Parts: sequence; structure tokens; C-alpha cells
Amino acid sequence: MSALAKAADALRTAGARLRERSDEDVIEALGNVLRVWQDPEGRWQRSLVSTLPAAAGFSEPNVRDGLQRALRGWDAAALRELVDRELAGLHGDERFGAGLTSLVCGGAIPMPTLHQIVLSLVVRSPLLVKPASRDPVTASLVAASLAEIDGGDGGLGECLTVVPLDTSDDASMAAFLRSDSVVASGSDATIEAIRGRLDKTQRFVGYGHRFSLAAIGASALDIPTAEALATDISLWDQLGCMSPLAIYAVGCSAQQRIEFAATLARCLVIRELEAPLGEIDVASGAQVRQERDEARIRLAGVSAGRLFEGDDLRWTVVLEPDATPRPAPLHRFVRILPVSSPEELDACLALQRPHLSTVAVAGVDGALPSLQEVRVCPPGAMQTPPLGAPHDGRALLTTLLKIR
Repeated sequence: MSALAKAADALRTAGARLRERSDEDVIEALGNVLRVWQDPEGRWQRSLVSTLPAAAGFSEPNVRDGLQRALRGWDAAALRELVDRELAGLHGDERFGAGLTSLVCGGAIPMPTLHQIVLSLVVRSPLLVKPASRDPVTASLVAASLAEIDGGDGGLGECLTVVPLDTSDDASMAAFLRSDSVVASGSDATIEAIRGRLDKTQRFVGYGHRFSLAAIGASALDIPTAEALATDISLWDQLGCMSPLAIYAVGCSAQQRIEFAATLARCLVIRELEAPLGEIDVASGAQVRQERDEARIRLAGVSAGRLFEGDDLRWTVVLEPDATPRPAPLHRFVRILPVSSPEELDACLALQRPHLSTVAVAGVDGALPSLQEVRVCPPGAMQTPPLGAPHDGRALLTTLLKIR
């Protein structure tokens, strides 16, 4: 028997013991784990802050800031509320997830990995975890914290095994994906490739490409809004699905947009001092330069357009004269797009609806039907969803329950 098969068998046995524990017992144990992760001076945050930058390219202050903001409110009370909301009316093994889940992590941001591990354990589904190539450390640290806080027979520490597979190893990936349930994050192409390897008896939960936007009306074009958006843009260097790529200025005059763009640029300068941009690879840096150069040429002589740029590609604000969609190079590169009314805004959002994760809204008076199943929040809260907030419009726990 292969090492992977042995690990899977051990996890199934551990999962059976975990299912003998009560909801409250498991929630309390997970709450204890989340509590130690919330401590900025504790072992686990400090370990992640010191190790993730080398792998993912973030600066240490940015990782520290991102973790402290995101983990607020992640506790046992939030888990109880989630369980009560989604699993009410279910009894016994109806509340349980698959006998074994394979989790394919993606991206460079650690929060989704911790979040998905916690959710699977809430429904008593043990996990095989393949870390993301740009974040090879979070899953192992979470596993170690589970073992320390709740180890032993029937403990959470028995219910997670990290498997750092090479995706090009077809045989190992095939064995990894034999679990009853597979949860994966990544590009749309990655999600479809994994889906194609599974059969109809397996539950599959895939999270593909998503991005986020902001919509700000004239009454909210002020310094606090600019400061809040600068935080949303700079956290995790704009590399996550909840980072705003563009800001729609709704019903604002040209002068208001110019002044707001300049204010946002100043706020990004301050954020650079507080939580600096991390590394930019050669290809990404070339794309930022290309989009800056294109904007510089395109906006020359255009009174309603502006280009604000930080030294050494540290940040970029492009004030566009129209709402034409343009490339988003990331790494703190944001466009401000004018729209005349909430109705025009909603039409723009509708075209992007299939891939929208989060939209920050302030000062916009009017209905936005396109956002019915999209997470909407104030500026400054884009990167910090509540633990129980739906993911891409989907429930968190019921999507993990075993197929009957």
C-alpha cells in the first residue's frame, strides 16, 4: 500500500472517531485553535509571518497586517452561528461531511486554506491537503496547531494530513483525488481539469477565477474612503480575489474624480510605508510598465484622465475618461472608471457578474440588481469577510455534506 493510501485509511479512521464527538465539543476545540491563531505575538502567526514572505513574495508587514485584520471575529461564536444557520433541521449523520476530503489549495493568500480546513472539520470530514505552490507553509502550520491544541484519539490533530504533491505526477494526483469529496481553488482551467478527473459519486466544490470592484458615489469621495480603499488595494498586494481591481466613480464630476484619484494616490504612498509591496516577478513587472506606458500615451491631452505612479512600480492609479474595461496588472494597480448613474453602474457590473467576488459600495443611491448574490461591503472591509460569509454566493457547510 502506498504512503498516500495509508494516510487516507488513517484519516478515515480518525474521522469516524471525530464523528463521535458532539457539535459543541468540536466547535469549542476549533474555537481554541482559532484563538491561538488570532494572537499576533503567538507562535502560529509569528511563524507564518516569518515564513510566508519567502515563498509568496509578500512583505512581512503586509502578511502581519492581513492576518490580524482577517482573523478578527473568527471564533467559536461565529462557528456556532454558522452551524445554526446552515445545519438547522439536520440530525445525526445528516450533519456530517464526506468520509474523506481532498483539498487542493490555490493562490498565495493563507486565509482560504485555514478557512476551508476549519469548515471541513466542522462537518467532521478529515482532510488530505495539497498546499498551493505559492503558499507551501500555511497548511502545515495549521496541522501543527491542531495537533498541539486538540491531539490524541478522536482529536482534530489526527484529521489532517498535508501532502505536498507535484501536479505533474499524474499517478500521485490520481490517488490524491480518490477521496469522497474534493474541494479545489485555482484558475478556471485548473478547476475544470480537476472536475474532469472525478466521477459522479464524488462531491466536487470548485472555486475558480474571481475578482472584486468598488463603486463610490460623489458623497463618499472623501479622505476616509480613499484610506479604506488604499487598504483594500494594498492588502496581499492585490493578489487575492477580494482585492479591488477598479473603482467606479458614480455620478461624479471630472474635478471630483481628479481630486479623489490624487487623494487615493497619497493614501497608497502611506500604505507603502506601513505595509510595503512585496516582490514583483519579471513578467508582472513588465505588465505594469506596459499598462502605465499605454495609459501615459492614451491620456496625453485628455483633461478627464490622469496617471499617478509610485517609484519602482510600488503603486499605480489610472483615472480613466470612460468605463471601458482594461487589463488589471495587479500589484497595487487600480483604475478609476466614471459612470453617470447607478443604472449605468449596474449594466457594467452585470457584464462581469459571473466572476465577481466582492464589491465595496459607498455613497451610491439606487438599486443594483446585479449584486443580489455578490458579497457587498463598505470600503475597507473587502479583505475581511466574516467567517460565516457565503463563498462566491454559495453556502459554506451544506456544500460539504456527504452525498446521499
